[in-house]
Amino acid sequence: MAQHNNRPWKVSFFAVFAAALLLAAPAQAGRLFTGYTSDAPKISGTPTTSVVAGNNYSFQPAASDPNGDPLVFSINKRPSWARFDTATGRLYGVPTSADAGRTRDIVISVSDGRNVAKLPRFTLRVSAGTAPTISGSPPTTVSAG
Repeated sequence: MAQHNNRPWKVSFFAVFAAALLLAAPAQAGRLFTGYTSDAPKISGTPTTSVVAGNNYSFQPAASDPNGDPLVFSINKRPSWARFDTATGRLYGVPTSADAGRTRDIVISVSDGRNVAKLPRFTLRVSAGTAPTISGSPPTTVSAG
């Protein structure tokens, strides 16, 4: 049992500080002990903002990380008809005429696990295309025979 005279239960401020530092160390190991800082990745590219139904759409941004960290891509507001590759950042697909309209505020981003870089938001418009044109004149008489 603890004695109040010798105070073996008393913990010094230093011991508390050291314990807190050790508990925080895994989360901050790179910065506290090695001086490592992670620079943000870079992403660039300008997506095409319209596609005609039935035609292929494809956009792939360019991205790099100054520290060589592995990159993972993500997208917000992906059009329902499109697919997205998280390894390359490629947005692709073939919309149908039922997909005609606009998908607004699409954002493609890339992360190195510590930092995130984003392309500016954009709107992608799917148009139904044009109806075929019929031309010529039909015959007005019929020959029996």
